Amino acid sequence: MRALAEYQLTTPLSPHAKPLSHFVFFADARKHLLRLCRILSLPCGNALLLGVDGCGRQSLAHLAAHIAETPLYSIRASSRYSPADFREDLKRVLRSLAADGKPIVFLLADSQIRDEQFLEDLVSLMVAGEVPDLFDSAEEEQLLHALRRLGPAPPTAEAAWAPADTLGLSCPGSESFAVASRLPDGCTPGGSKAERSRFAQLVRERFHVILAISPVGPSLRSRCRQFPGLRSCTTVDYFDAWPREALLCVARHFCSVQPDLIAPDDISTLSAVSADFHAYAVAAQAAFYGETGRRVYTTGSSFVDFLQCYLHLLDTERAAIQERTRHYRRGISRLEATTKLVEQLRVDLLKSQPVLEKSTRDTQQLMASLERDRQRADEVERVCAAERLAAAAARREAQGIKSDCEAEISRVLPELGAALKALDALDKKDIQELKSFPNPPALVETVLQAVCLLKGRKPTWEEAKKLLNDTTLLQQLREYDRDHVPPRLLAQLQKFTKLENFTPEEVKQVSKAATSLCMWVCAIERYAVVRKLRKNQSRGVKMKDF
Repeated sequence: MRALAEYQLTTPLSPHAKPLSHFVFFADARKHLLRLCRILSLPCGNALLLGVDGCGRQSLAHLAAHIAETPLYSIRASSRYSPADFREDLKRVLRSLAADGKPIVFLLADSQIRDEQFLEDLVSLMVAGEVPDLFDSAEEEQLLHALRRLGPAPPTAEAAWAPADTLGLSCPGSESFAVASRLPDGCTPGGSKAERSRFAQLVRERFHVILAISPVGPSLRSRCRQFPGLRSCTTVDYFDAWPREALLCVARHFCSVQPDLIAPDDISTLSAVSADFHAYAVAAQAAFYGETGRRVYTTGSSFVDFLQCYLHLLDTERAAIQERTRHYRRGISRLEATTKLVEQLRVDLLKSQPVLEKSTRDTQQLMASLERDRQRADEVERVCAAERLAAAAARREAQGIKSDCEAEISRVLPELGAALKALDALDKKDIQELKSFPNPPALVETVLQAVCLLKGRKPTWEEAKKLLNDTTLLQQLREYDRDHVPPRLLAQLQKFTKLENFTPEEVKQVSKAATSLCMWVCAIERYAVVRKLRKNQSRGVKMKDF
C-alpha cells in the first residue's frame, strides 16, 4: 500500500505513468505483482502478460516498475504511428540506457501494435540485444561514446559479462554475446566490436520488455510461430478472470471509500449482489455467443466501471431526493408561516373594525368635499380654456410677425454676405490706397467716417487714418457684433446712409476699397434696422440668432 501511495504521488511527474486512483490488492493481484517484481529484478527479465483487455495487466506493470525503481516507457500509438516512429522511440530509450546504464522497462500493449515490425524489433532486442540498422554510424558512435563514459568493462570478462545461466537464470543466447574470452579473433576488449557486444549484452540484461497481449483469436499463435523469441525470452504470466473473492474485495473497497453513500452494514450485502451481477453477465456471454456468433468479454475493468456507474447513479439520485426533501420542507415551513400570518391578520382585522367604520365615514365626507372641489376645478378649467384660446391667437399673431421678420432678415443676409465677401477681397494694397489720400474725396471720407462711427470712434479723417493703420481692421469688421447695434448709434449712422450719393455704385467710381467698406456699412445699417423692427413688432417674442 505504501508503494501504491508513493506511485500516486509521482504519477503527475511522469509522462508515461498511468493513474491508479482505485487499486485493490486482492490475492491474485498480489501474486501477479510479485511475479512481475521478480522478473524485473533479474537480468534478461522480460514478461509476456496474457489476458483480455481490462484485467489489470498494464496497471500492475506500472506499479511493479515503480517498486523496482525502474523507469517505464511506453508509446502513444496513433493512427499515423509508423514503424519508423517506433524505431525513433526505441532509439530514444536505448540512448537513455547507454547514458546511465540503469535498467529500463518498456511496456507494449496489444492495442499499440500497429505493425508486426514492432514485435520483430522488440524480439530482436530480447534475443540479440540489437536491432539491425537501427542506428547509423554517427549515432552508433555517439551511443558507444556514452557507453564509454560509464567506465571500462571489468577486467575479468567471465565475471563481468558472464552468461546469465552461471547465475542460475534462464537467459537464452547469452553465450553468443559474452565478451573478452569469447570475442572473435583479432578483436580486443577495447575495440569497437567489443564495445558493441558490451552494449548488446547491456541491452539484453537491463532492457526489460513487458508485452500485454490478448490470447483471444489466432494472432497470438501466429506471433509465437513467427517470433520464437516471444516464448524463449519471456516469462509468461496468464491473467485469468477475477475470482469471486477478488470481486468481493474490490466491491467492498469501492463501497467503503464513500461512507456517506453506503452504510457500513450494507457493504457486505451490496458487494455480494455486485459479484452476482458480474457472474450473471459472464454467464450471459456464452448465450450471446450462441445466438450471434460474436464473443464479448466481461472483465475486471467492466466490473469496476459497473461499480463506479452504480455509485455515481446512487449519489445523483440521493442528491435529487435530498433536494426534493429540502424543497418539501421549505414548502411546509412556508405554509405554516402563512397560516400563522393569516390568523394574525384575522385578529388584527377584528381589532381594526371600529377604525374601519370611522374611516368609511371620513372617506364619505372626503368624497363630498372632493366633489365640491371638482366643481370649482371645472369652473377654473373653463376659464383656463378661454385663456388658452387667447394665448393661441396671440401665438399665431407672434408667429406671423416672426415669419415676416425672418423673411426681411433673409433678404438682408445675402447683402450682408456680399459685403463680407467684398471685405475678404480687400488686401493691403487696397488699404494702402485709402491711406495714401492726403485729401480724400468727399465720398471716401464719408464712408470712412461711417466706419469710424460703427467702431466707436470720432467720425473724422484723422481717426479714419488711425483705424486704417490697424492691421486687424478687416478681421474686426468681419467679426463685428451686428446683433447689438445701439439705437442711438443707428440713428447717427443713418445720417450717412440716407445721403443720396452714399451707395456702392457712386463710391465705386471713386475707390474700390471704399466701395467694399460702403457695402459693409449699408449691410450693417439695414440688418440693424430689421432687428430693431422685429424686436418692436414681436411684443416680447425672442428673435432667432441668425
